[in-house]
Amino acid sequence: MGDLLTTDELYFANKLMSLALANSAASFSQMANTEIKLQAAEIQLKPIDNDIKPDTLPEENLYILVSQIIGDVPAHSYLIFKPSDAAKLAVLCLPPSAQNSVEMQQALQIEMANILTASVVTQLSNFFKVKIFGYVPELKKMTKAVLRQSIEKEMDKENVSFFLKTNFITPNLQIQPDFIWTFNHIFIDKIRNMAKLEENELYLTQQKELVAQYIV
Repeated sequence: MGDLLTTDELYFANKLMSLALANSAASFSQMANTEIKLQAAEIQLKPIDNDIKPDTLPEENLYILVSQIIGDVPAHSYLIFKPSDAAKLAVLCLPPSAQNSVEMQQALQIEMANILTASVVTQLSNFFKVKIFGYVPELKKMTKAVLRQSIEKEMDKENVSFFLKTNFITPNLQIQPDFIWTFNHIFIDKIRNMAKLEENELYLTQQKELVAQYIV
């Protein structure tokens, strides 16, 4: 991130977000009653790269769960499913009688986005000792090109914006929803301040085993 954060501060930020995302994977695992992992991710500056669902056809609509995070550290989260992912998720989490119900599938996606986002928000809120709240996720359908434009438009509202992209991995059903977070300069200011304190670095180091359990 160039002059926005030093190398040490960026390393600190990535360790923090890895821990927050590991908590979301743990929540997903509990909900799905199966082992869920996350691909390792690093904070990046905009523009967003072109690898949002690269295996998706340009005209295919994706299911997007958008959560606005308000409070002392504003952010947005985006949980992104292919239609085939949504169907597999229903098999994983719903009783057979409800698996083909579009209404139940959508309710499940909203519930999952809410749980995953809340896991990250809780970690950041506790770590930064600030008040952060997430709105109920909004379900949208759009192509990946429109999605990218929508995310970048939101990021353009801030002088400094950056994002973190990862995806979940389920070994049995091969469900790989993308999970994207965008932040503004307030997050950078928080990282700078927290990275100065040795106890914060020690805390993140102590969480290494948890992170290793869920991040690959």
